[in-house]
Amino acid sequence: MRGLRVDVEQVKHFDVTNVWRDRLFVNFLLKKEKLAR
Repeated sequence: MRGLRVDVEQVKHFDVTNVWRDRLFVNFLLKKEKLAR
């Protein structure tokens, strides 16, 4: 069970970092769009 618990923690952390990366990427694209206009 201990190994499974560690995997769950890693997955949670991975999901959080993915959300932040997606958010930063979206912000980057929006800025790019504003500059293009």
